[in-house]
Amino acid sequence: MAHSTLTFNDIVSPDYLVIESISNQLLPDISVQTTKVPGRVGEVNQGTELGTRVIEVMVGIIGTTKANLDERERELTTWLFSSSPQKLQLPNNDKYYMAQVSDVDIENTLIFGRRKITFLCTDPVAYGEEIVIPFSPTDTSPITIVNNENMDAFPKIELTFTDNTT
Repeated sequence: MAHSTLTFNDIVSPDYLVIESISNQLLPDISVQTTKVPGRVGEVNQGTELGTRVIEVMVGIIGTTKANLDERERELTTWLFSSSPQKLQLPNNDKYYMAQVSDVDIENTLIFGRRKITFLCTDPVAYGEEIVIPFSPTDTSPITIVNNENMDAFPKIELTFTDNTT
């Protein structure tokens, strides 16, 4: 039977890890920045800042024996630990977050472990994968790139020449 997987640090979760639930904030923490101006009613809006995003994943770890469960948990610690944010792709989602594990809660029985893994996204925005748009020098039509998402995008445009040019 197939089950949901998540990908962290470009590694797909192992088969013995069962994702029970995922709690992902609809929006990250939002802070409206204002400035009080003497002699003026109210305050002046200086924009909005987004804070961090927290994603909590409840997982079950299935072992065959207590020793096997312990071994699998050690494997998970190696997979989940990182000193900097890594790609986190949730099940059935084509976007990813840059996340880092900030906490793991533990509850064990003899051959079944249960964990709540907390991922902290200091950059709360979801990212899409790179898109390659082929371009031919003989094509004079403009190329239109549309951002259909809800955040400003700062694309990186890279050109690779395959022949001499002037």
